[in-house]
Amino acid sequence: MSVTLVRVHIDELVLHGFDAGSRHAIADAVQAELQQRFAASWSSTATASMAQGGAIERLAAPTVTLSSHARRDGKAIGAAIHRSVTSVHGGRS
Repeated sequence: MSVTLVRVHIDELVLHGFDAGSRHAIADAVQAELQQRFAASWSSTATASMAQGGAIERLAAPTVTLSSHARRDGKAIGAAIHRSVTSVHGGRS
């Protein structure tokens, strides 16, 4: 079984309306959600095309309805980022 490394670097994630103390919990939840989604969708055409490399300079993710719960919101943000990234690469995840 071959292992492929996908590296996602988010230089800046701008979120308005959150308590600064929630930033680490949100970031951890975003990271966990992205890891889970990319691992689960690796066989999709969109995710597989990412293995060829490339960068997305700027990404506008869809609107996310937030709940004021850091972990839940981080999970929703991660899901929105994943949908946006895979759609840029031609998929519908």
